[in-house]
Amino acid sequence: TGWTKITRVSHRGNKIDDEGIKQLCDHLPNLESISLAHAKFTDAGAVHLAKLKKLKGLELGLASGTPAALNNLTALPLEYLQLGDGLDSPEGIAVLKNIPTLKRVTLTGAARLDDAGLALAADLKQLEQLEIGGLCADSRKAKPGDVFFALAGSKSDGLNFAADAVARGAAVIVG
Repeated sequence: TGWTKITRVSHRGNKIDDEGIKQLCDHLPNLESISLAHAKFTDAGAVHLAKLKKLKGLELGLASGTPAALNNLTALPLEYLQLGDGLDSPEGIAVLKNIPTLKRVTLTGAARLDDAGLALAADLKQLEQLEIGGLCADSRKAKPGDVFFALAGSKSDGLNFAADAVARGAAVIVG
């Protein structure tokens, strides 16, 4: 019963599976914040997240799950949500409209977002803050999967640095 007092937990990179998420949700019902980045549970395990009736903050990435797993969050009092590992897709973003308490969202994989996905994110009227990761305008800071914005400046044209951004792993060039 002592575990019921715990309100914050990080399992970032822990590879928690379906049975692990069930146990966590059953034994830590008062969680208000949890990091489950790079988790290994599936949509079947994600149903247990609905048990966390006090959950306000969640970092979630499911290598083995789909955006449908997010439907288990719509009745929770979530205020902050960070999505990665494919959950930050247009299908995942569409589910967020059904979480009225959501104020802040971080989408970690901008390279996967197309115009439709960005439009869905812009239509999340309940948000006070939207952060989209994986964007850069400095080729020296480009990382694998980033979207590089080749902006024209007063001294140089960003398109001159596009090849450098690609060499560093940028997946998309906007210019």
